[in-house]
Amino acid sequence: MNSLCLCCRSRGLSTTTTTSLLRCAPPLSRHRVQPSNTSLRCPGRLPYDVNDIAAEFISKTRADMAVNEYCNRPYTVFVEGNVGSGKTTFLEQFANCPNVFLAKEPVHKWQDVQGHNFLGLMYEDPKRWSFAFQSIVQRTMLELHQARPEHPGQNIKIMERSIYSARNIFVENLYKENLMAAPEYSVLDAWYKWLIGNVEIESDLIIYLRTDPKVAYQRIKTRNRFEEKDVSFEYIEHLHELHDKWLNVHNTNIPKNIPVVIVDANQSMDLVRQQFKGIRDLITKNASALIESKASSTIP
Repeated sequence: MNSLCLCCRSRGLSTTTTTSLLRCAPPLSRHRVQPSNTSLRCPGRLPYDVNDIAAEFISKTRADMAVNEYCNRPYTVFVEGNVGSGKTTFLEQFANCPNVFLAKEPVHKWQDVQGHNFLGLMYEDPKRWSFAFQSIVQRTMLELHQARPEHPGQNIKIMERSIYSARNIFVENLYKENLMAAPEYSVLDAWYKWLIGNVEIESDLIIYLRTDPKVAYQRIKTRNRFEEKDVSFEYIEHLHELHDKWLNVHNTNIPKNIPVVIVDANQSMDLVRQQFKGIRDLITKNASALIESKASSTIP
């Protein structure tokens, strides 16, 4: 796992106590970024210069990232996180960026499969409908991965979740909770392994919106979506543990060589919006680095 450390431990910032928006990933990274300016501690702002961090990150990873055939595809970012972590709000901040193609989670497709609301059925009776629902999720997420930008000039693609989290978080949780039978789990796992082994899943960066289960659960209750009316706190806890295992703690089945930015999403959405520009700049600078690297390699 190639985690991106944006809040260096050497500066005394703990991964569990810091209040900054961007937080350290655990010490598993190949590229550990040291902020060059340690004096920025203004209230309400990031305690470091995101532009400096972006520049250092680019310089350290440019060679690895340049192997992508970027001329044929956009720089691709996955936004991952628990139910209620703020993914939709986060994605909305890119709505006015003309060079960004947003690929949101296709919830509407899950709610209407030839007139059947599989999302609702799944929440009502997961043991009965989990296999059918996750089959639909796997197919629709693959469609998102293969979707191309809709307008000229869109050189960045930002996806809400991915086929990886569908398998490593939601299918895994259903199986562990005995809500999916072992034969059904085996079928989905076999399809997943075939897909990632035979279909190109483009990916350059993962943003993990890490949220305390209590915060996520409260947000779910506040937004009051019909399908989520029976979601339990225990369910949110289990999803949180699986996200941390996948993206924050252990090097498990994360796509190879993809940097991970861990965002402290416990803060209010207002504060997340205020500090969003730093994350947007980080993404933009990395996308630009790929363009520059590709262009440089073609110069005789």
